[in-house]
Amino acid sequence: MNRWSRKMVSKRNFVSIVIIMGVLLFLFQFSMVIRDSQSQYDVNTDYTQKQPDGINAWNGETMSMDSLTEESPDYVLYLGTADGEMHSQVSSWCSYTKRNLICMQNVMDCPENPGKIPSIAILESEKLADGDALDRIESWEQQGTTIIFGSLDDALAIGQNDRLKAFLGIQTVRENETELYGVRLFPEFLLGGGTDYAASTKEEQMERQDMQLTVPWYQVGTGTKVYMTGIFQDQEMKDFGGTLENEELPALIWRNSPQKGFVFAVCGDYMKDCTAIGILDGMISDISSYNIYPVVNAQNLSVVDFPEFANENDDAMQKNYSRSATVSERDIIWPAFVALADQSKMKITCFMTPELDYADDNDPQENQLVFYLKQMKEINAEAGLALNSVTDISLADKLAKDEKFWSKQKCDYRFGAAYAESAQIEDVVANQDTAPIADVGTVTCEYTKNQPLVSYCSDAVTLQMATSDGVDYTYRDDLRMRSVQSALAYTNVMLNMQKILWPEHEEDSWEIVQERFSSNLLTFWKPFEAFSATTLSESDQRTRSLLNMNYSDTRTENDITLQVSGVKDTGWFILRTHGEEIDSMDGGNWTELESGAYLIETTGEQAVIHMKKQGLHYYTDDQTKN
Repeated sequence: MNRWSRKMVSKRNFVSIVIIMGVLLFLFQFSMVIRDSQSQYDVNTDYTQKQPDGINAWNGETMSMDSLTEESPDYVLYLGTADGEMHSQVSSWCSYTKRNLICMQNVMDCPENPGKIPSIAILESEKLADGDALDRIESWEQQGTTIIFGSLDDALAIGQNDRLKAFLGIQTVRENETELYGVRLFPEFLLGGGTDYAASTKEEQMERQDMQLTVPWYQVGTGTKVYMTGIFQDQEMKDFGGTLENEELPALIWRNSPQKGFVFAVCGDYMKDCTAIGILDGMISDISSYNIYPVVNAQNLSVVDFPEFANENDDAMQKNYSRSATVSERDIIWPAFVALADQSKMKITCFMTPELDYADDNDPQENQLVFYLKQMKEINAEAGLALNSVTDISLADKLAKDEKFWSKQKCDYRFGAAYAESAQIEDVVANQDTAPIADVGTVTCEYTKNQPLVSYCSDAVTLQMATSDGVDYTYRDDLRMRSVQSALAYTNVMLNMQKILWPEHEEDSWEIVQERFSSNLLTFWKPFEAFSATTLSESDQRTRSLLNMNYSDTRTENDITLQVSGVKDTGWFILRTHGEEIDSMDGGNWTELESGAYLIETTGEQAVIHMKKQGLHYYTDDQTKN
């Protein structure tokens, strides 16, 4: 007999165990059946019937400087090239913040004594402020106009113009051209805090450093405030005689206060892409007792060409993953997305495509759709349509081929969002009533400076552009992301799976892409977790609210009153103060984003924000935004 005695299970215990296991199995299977029957996987709960409400989009008032009077509404004056890169960004900012805009080529084209001076004047370049033009600009500033120089182009000419230097707050042009190691963004200018865009390793320098590093060295004087500077390496600082103080570093964005108004200056090309909209909001927030402006409040994660329902490019997929494309997507890629959605707390919109290569003989499989719709339902994801391909095929022909596939699915799912390349947008609009995109109310595309970030591309269809691909994430990408979050509380991180399914380089393998994408998303977007996670269809409704909204705000003592129109249900705003805190709110809700910054939700046509009393100080007059 063994040292350890054997314990036998009695027949009674055995029967009890079998019964318990049977009951557990039944309950487990029954719950799965119930959940599956009630999941409504073929219903897009985020979908809203698309409406031609673009006709109601806010466009501002048609204004001319020749007909201005004191009763005319406030306006922003843009001086520079019509339809240039900076003009496009200023126009978008005015549209989003509901400011009226007048555009002129030159300062001297403006009336010498307009009936009403601009509240803000934005100059494309300092070259527009020469001679008599500077006289006129100085007179506006003396009457309270905020002057913004969008780009300082000629350091040599500025250095020789003492009057312009004084107006800009430049003490000296230390060098007409110097090479920086990185860029320092100071806190409180953009949401998300301050940061140094300077690499600690050569590898990071090569992968991320794309800031404008060859710049003039403008050293600003007393009475200025700097928001962004260039920085040098320690060794380079020694060449200048020791450690440099912040005020000695090359100024890139700063403010001067000559008399009654404010003068802002930007050194570099930061005002020529959508980074400009956050910079402008940061400027206005800094000089205002408070600044409140409408936002989208939507954090989107878009995955393009996933899933693909055809087994294409099989040699490459078998080589990389020892599986076909469809099996690799199901067994390797999709579980990674499920984990990422859970970790990032973001919602995914997957832009499906029956196939990418319309020239081969691989037909899409018809048994995959239900599986993915059920899986997406579990993680609150949305399915959209991808309209791109790897073959030369017109959009109309692709839609016709894809419709044959979708019509066989016998599925009632309504696709509210689609992905198209930016060059396809006009074709999408031309075919917007054609199946299978007849229900699509919003389109997304890769980031480009040629389109506004969010806009109507037709009366019934909105455009929500990507803000980053999340993989090749550079310092300039991060500055742009912070700026857009500050201005619109909006992001659309887009991962295009075509490079995974049709790899060209070793870096296109899913293991490498997934690691970089997840690391970037979970790191750089973390400061903005207070904004809402949305699918593209949810974000579409918020985009329409922003584009159609009009509002006004006033302040009396400790109360900020918002009047909102053009919004069906909820309006979203960001309120920025200088350390003031919200005490309570009527007609909505609020969330603190960081010190002096709040996300405001309005639920009606009027909301009142009650600020905490600041000791003995209080506002005695009604105050409105600049």
